[in-house]
Amino acid sequence: MIRAMRSACVLLLVAACSGNGGSTTPKERPALRVVRCAPAVGPHATPTATRLRSSNWGGGGGGLGRPISILTAEPSIAEARVMLGLVGVDGGGITAEQVSTVVRTKLPALTQCYHADLVAKSGPRSAAVAWKLVIHADGKVASANASSAVLSPRLSSCIAVVLTATKFPATSSTASTVNLPLVFDAVGAPTPLDGARGDDEPVERAAWTPFTSVTEIPASAPVAAQATENVVRQALPDLDKCFPAFTPSGSLRAMLSIDPAGDVSALRLGGLGDKPSEDCMAKVLIKLRVVTPTTENVEIACDIARGDAQPWRVTSTAGYGIVAATKDKLTYEDVTVDAAATTPPDALQDGKTYLIVAEPDTPGRMLDVALAWTNEGEATVFALRDGTRPPLFLAVGNTTAAQAVDGGDDAIQATLRVSGKEVIGCVHRATPAVKVSDGRGIGGIAQKMAAKCRTLQCSPTLLVTVDPDARAKDLVEVIGAARRAGFERVLLGGEPGCGPPRTEFP
Repeated sequence: MIRAMRSACVLLLVAACSGNGGSTTPKERPALRVVRCAPAVGPHATPTATRLRSSNWGGGGGGLGRPISILTAEPSIAEARVMLGLVGVDGGGITAEQVSTVVRTKLPALTQCYHADLVAKSGPRSAAVAWKLVIHADGKVASANASSAVLSPRLSSCIAVVLTATKFPATSSTASTVNLPLVFDAVGAPTPLDGARGDDEPVERAAWTPFTSVTEIPASAPVAAQATENVVRQALPDLDKCFPAFTPSGSLRAMLSIDPAGDVSALRLGGLGDKPSEDCMAKVLIKLRVVTPTTENVEIACDIARGDAQPWRVTSTAGYGIVAATKDKLTYEDVTVDAAATTPPDALQDGKTYLIVAEPDTPGRMLDVALAWTNEGEATVFALRDGTRPPLFLAVGNTTAAQAVDGGDDAIQATLRVSGKEVIGCVHRATPAVKVSDGRGIGGIAQKMAAKCRTLQCSPTLLVTVDPDARAKDLVEVIGAARRAGFERVLLGGEPGCGPPRTEFP
């Protein structure tokens, strides 16, 4: 439909994807996998919360923070287990996936260490601890050290012996420093799941947005995210039952609210663009029980893919208030705003999560009006109409709720400004403009902005503003370039931080 739209394969955080526009049936059933789970963050996040996630700029996994011991009731030792969290690698040639694959083969030996410790009653019943490994280029482990003394000396010594004796794949590069989170769980196996599609009991879930509205990330959230990822991985066989055929395939994000008891108290799930599959998966995920160290509610974002990672699609029938945007008008339910209007409409007061679905040729002027119209909602999701397929997710709207969760007075706002002819970037100062058709030039601007933000206290969210003559389809390349550069969260709308003044409505 639109050539530039094909570059939207970069929209998902974790990976590039192969095109999914073909109509041929896959030769093999697409595999369902967990990409990662991490603490959920909002369109804006506090600088303190941002530092909890070193992967925001494309780094290797991030740390677990301060390990926290979890006191539990007397466990059944036979049910105790050791689970692997999200591995991070700093430097060297080995990958996180290679480390994870090898360490999973050692989990039985690590579990034996844990069982012996429980029998001796010499340490905590449950804990999450990150281990720091130094792996030489020949694959041998030079050192293995726990990040804290939460575990007993007996257990720490046993774990270190297993890890230092482990042989990893050799590389042609230098030594690698690995952050290896291990979760020691003596609470017991999670509740059995029955996530079959035939279960008719409805699951209440809010309209999907890929970010949260919380203002701070609890200190224990990274540990809770590791525990959640392990439980979701265990649920993959039940989740796979939600896909009786080869299709649909793609990527989705589950936003799981975990309470102190470890139950999933609420969830938002989307990105696949297929309501039956998403509803079925929600029935599985709502039943999960997570061993979590937090004493407060925490929201975890879990990215899951079926087959090749693909750009998120929005299921428009999943509880949104829908605003349809074209070059001539905006429509919400039975209300229409014509392009010839001389004053903006009053903000909608339904209190809903709104979905703006724009036609490719919708001008920036109409997009600004649509964003102003939905400004008072719980959240706004912005998507591009893509033929007969579910709308293509691009960004969240710059609403009042999003503005309330700010990055602090000292946070610098990185901005990309899009007009009908050119794109300008800004971190303190405006960059030289590049043509809106110059994908390589736009990518260069985004990379330079990301590099500058690594040394400054930037807000982790990139603001993308549109001039009246911009077009909705031009945002695909701009937002794609931003995400490739490491800006995971993109907020659409608002005033540019620098550059020439904008034309006011109308």
